[in-house]
Amino acid sequence: MMKRLYIYILSSVWCYSIWSQTAAPDTTIIESQKLIRPSIYADYGKLITRLVGYEDKLEGAFSLLFLEQYELIAEMGTATLSPAESYTNGNYSAEGTYYRFGGGYLGTFKSNFAIGLSARYGVSKFSDQGFIEIEGGSGIENSYSKKFERPDLEARWWELVVTSEKKLRFNKDNLSAWYNDILAIGFNIRMRFLVTYDKESPIDVYSIPGYGKSLDRSTPALNLFVKAYLF
Repeated sequence: MMKRLYIYILSSVWCYSIWSQTAAPDTTIIESQKLIRPSIYADYGKLITRLVGYEDKLEGAFSLLFLEQYELIAEMGTATLSPAESYTNGNYSAEGTYYRFGGGYLGTFKSNFAIGLSARYGVSKFSDQGFIEIEGGSGIENSYSKKFERPDLEARWWELVVTSEKKLRFNKDNLSAWYNDILAIGFNIRMRFLVTYDKESPIDVYSIPGYGKSLDRSTPALNLFVKAYLF
């Protein structure tokens, strides 16, 4: 947990250093409003943690921005989770694919900075497996052990997402250049609310790819992304 937090802090500091660069005034730029702007983006925070061997997650998205302010979003990711704190006398892992769909508002300020609010619905299709052993406390009772492998599990949840992004200005002397309007970096702050998941007995599902722990009916999350506007 601390290692992941440290990686995210370093990534956030890097983002902030870029955002805090002083840009030339762009009030003279006259931009025509575009009806639709498609874009793709990737979660580089998850990519970094995968490259350093801490987590095995990948996530990306496709979005459509209407009239420069209304956004429809489709996200997809894969994850393999092996939480060390799952069971004291055993092990656990879950892997699968998850999807999120939603929409919201993305307001632009100073032509290159945007803040948004959206709602999204998530679905995770996954499997889990593991082993647990419970020793008899008095030495009289028999120990209990069980190995399990469960495919075709599913979970669903809602998310409330606050987004902040800033377009990268590669040429501050010519702010109207087309390449100043194609790349952005930003972050999503999410609050997730679990709706339902496939409960199992006697050993319940512990981790849900794309959501988190099944014990948490609500949980926050942070995503760092780089975004490319296709036109």
